[in-house]
Amino acid sequence: MVTKAGTELQIRCKKQCGFVVDTEYYLAHTRFQPGLCARCNAPVEVVLAYTDTLVSDYGVETSPRARRPGAVLPHDQLEANK
Repeated sequence: MVTKAGTELQIRCKKQCGFVVDTEYYLAHTRFQPGLCARCNAPVEVVLAYTDTLVSDYGVETSPRARRPGAVLPHDQLEANK
């Protein structure tokens, strides 16, 4: 995903087990449980691509009621926060 500011984002494991993927790849593959690492089932976080810089304004949609579970969205648009 590329933000409005033109910044590319990735999803990585909070435990840093080595799991890092592109946000669109994460969304497209249904084998990934929304919000969880595919390797160790720890929570995931959104980071700037190819860095360790956490992007606190974005999160992964985890609500099963959401239109696109697994999507990376600004925190104010996450269904889980409503």
